[in-house]
Amino acid sequence: MSAYLIASVDIHDPETYRKYEEGAIEILKDFKRKALVTDLGWEVYEGDVKANHFVIVEFESMDEIKRFYNLDSYKEVMKLRLAAATTNYLVAMPSRD
Repeated sequence: MSAYLIASVDIHDPETYRKYEEGAIEILKDFKRKALVTDLGWEVYEGDVKANHFVIVEFESMDEIKRFYNLDSYKEVMKLRLAAATTNYLVAMPSRD
């Protein structure tokens, strides 16, 4: 069953964040996934959103997200993201309807 990695990101160092994106995209090439949202536009209808970048990526399964997130190579690249942005990372499963 598909699973979704959802990130809301408040980038405060765009140059370092670009380096993170380059590294993460390279690692993601080894996974069957589909980028559903990568900042093509959004609006806040309610709440106090402290993010300027959103990403939603569909993976084949929750296990694949865990495998990606726990890779040593991703942990190295993640250091760039943590230095460049404040991030909320969520994982969601699709509706059972």
